[in-house]
Amino acid sequence: MMDALAALERKYKGVRGELLKKVRAEFEQLRPQAGFERGPTMCSACGREMKRSGTDGPLRCMNGHVL
Repeated sequence: MMDALAALERKYKGVRGELLKKVRAEFEQLRPQAGFERGPTMCSACGREMKRSGTDGPLRCMNGHVL
């Protein structure tokens, strides 16, 4: 993604290029934190949080959907 932003920066000059530089800088600041912040897995069917059933069981939501 960062390579795509760099390519767009080279393509667009002026205000658009400056805006793309700012966006890339913001993404680079967020990048180290992304690996540490992992939210709960959500069910794709109903949107509820998935929880593991037992120690090695599959992830299930409150409605019984299995991941």
